[in-house]
Amino acid sequence: MKKTIIRKKGFGLIEVLVGIAISSTLCFIFLDSMWQAGRINRASKAEWQSSMYLRELAEIARDLENSDWNELSLSCTETLPCHPVPVVSGSAFVWTLASGEEILDEKFTRSLVVEEVCRSSVSFPNTIVPCPGTIDPDTKRATAKIRWESLEVAREETITLYSYKLQ
Repeated sequence: MKKTIIRKKGFGLIEVLVGIAISSTLCFIFLDSMWQAGRINRASKAEWQSSMYLRELAEIARDLENSDWNELSLSCTETLPCHPVPVVSGSAFVWTLASGEEILDEKFTRSLVVEEVCRSSVSFPNTIVPCPGTIDPDTKRATAKIRWESLEVAREETITLYSYKLQ
């Protein structure tokens, strides 16, 4: 008996096309993964930067507290946002506050709000309550806030500090 060999023409072409389809799919998945990793890396960097800027603002608030809040301008009290401005005074470096928010790196907006603190005289003595109440002249509340956009979502972090002057 004689065997006849039937050759199918074009089968090699189909193998090449399937191989190209599989390799292009794998390349697309790899490139998409790299793009996502870069995007997440940028978001992490922005979050780290915002955290550092917020900590810096909290430290500036503590410096102002140590100067008994003498550097407060009248426009930076009672819920009006301020931002720190460095000033060289003689041989010393001090912080003052200017009204308005501060924009950093064209991405972050930070502000500091310094408010009076009210205390309760009725329910539980010396409890901090929302104003109006009895204003405590020895206590201030400083709220440091930073806003930015990360992964197309608006983000905001806040630190609230209470300053109490011992007599």
